[in-house]
Amino acid sequence: MSETLLTVEDLSIRFRTRHGMVQAVKGVNFQMREGETLAVVGESGSGKSVTALALTRLLPETCGLSGRIHYAGREMLDLDPAALRDIRGKEIAYIFQEPLASLNPVFTVGEQIAEAIRYHYPRREVREQVVEALARVGIREPERRYRDYPHQLSGGMNQRVMIAMALACQPRLLIADEPTTALDVTIQAEIMALLKRLRTETGMAILLITHNFGIVKNFADRVAVMFRGEVVEFGDTAQVLAEPRHPYTRALIECIPRLGSRRRRLATIDHAQLEEDAS
Repeated sequence: MSETLLTVEDLSIRFRTRHGMVQAVKGVNFQMREGETLAVVGESGSGKSVTALALTRLLPETCGLSGRIHYAGREMLDLDPAALRDIRGKEIAYIFQEPLASLNPVFTVGEQIAEAIRYHYPRREVREQVVEALARVGIREPERRYRDYPHQLSGGMNQRVMIAMALACQPRLLIADEPTTALDVTIQAEIMALLKRLRTETGMAILLITHNFGIVKNFADRVAVMFRGEVVEFGDTAQVLAEPRHPYTRALIECIPRLGSRRRRLATIDHAQLEEDAS
């Protein structure tokens, strides 16, 4: 059994608005082991991305954050800003949604990856490392691509650049927030196969945020289902998908379109009924 890498206990997140404090996440609990892939699923607005950002405190200072985030022997909520910066990118790295929105359009992709390495290893000669990182994620002619700008690359290649940047410092935990968003199904399959291969080669753990149950089934060891800011179901992927216990999990699975069911209406989720069933 692998050792526990990350423990989240009773995590709550509140945002200050002009109408008062809004509870975005309430009492979230889960664990991650070394080298495993945990998928976090749920509809938009359920608190998946906010929870992931809270792990390294990448949230506005004005938000209310409470609970416990224990990573590799350290309490993340107690660390000072300098200690957090040492962890971000080096030990815990992110692949954010929509790579074109995350990459800087006025710098080459090579320089953006190099910047991440130089921050944590300022004395290293990084160009060769960047070229190697680009090659590792399947980008052809990495020497030439080093000099390209994001707008010169396709969506799939920009996503590979984001993965190369995230893995440049060999993190122990990779947080992939919808890494296949806006990509066609062929490129989606290539990106997920790439992440699976890199996980095997490096031994890193992956926290995968997704709406795609096909990806969850084929990629994740365990799954956490979020509904209205809470984890309502957590367990081994095969068990959760075969025997979902919470009505929201069952409703999500029921919403998956199935080939061959031409006359079957696509299911919808009745939130009011779900809350009544869950209570």
